[in-house]
Parts: sequence; C-alpha cells; structure tokens
Amino acid sequence: AALDAYRLDAGAYPTTAEGLAALWEAPAGVDGAGWKGPYLRKAVPDDPWGRPYVYAAPGQANPNGYDLLS
Repeated sequence: AALDAYRLDAGAYPTTAEGLAALWEAPAGVDGAGWKGPYLRKAVPDDPWGRPYVYAAPGQANPNGYDLLS
C-alpha cells in the first residue's frame, strides 16, 4: 500500500537505487510536490530472517511495476 501511495504522488515507483528508503525519506531529485511522505510510520524493517528486503523497480517478474523479495 505504501508503494502504491508513493506511485500516486510521485508518478512512478521508487527506482531500485532509491529503494524502500524512499518510503521513509524523500529521495534526492524528487521535488517536494511529488513526495508527500513519509508513507510509513518508521523505516522498513528487515524480513523475518533478519535480512533486508530485495526491491527492484522495474522488476524482472513485474516489468511494469516492482519486485519485492525476501
């Protein structure tokens, strides 16, 4: 839901380089009018195994969206 809210405001999902951190902090290069976050109450936690989530946009499995893997 947070990624979709970001897309609605910014016009696209965060890039792979911006990553999921863009849901918590405005990425460099995104103007203030496009980023209306934060979209989460706190930074993205690690997955249940203690590793960071793998995010890619555009995704390989979802070229018109993103891939989010654990």
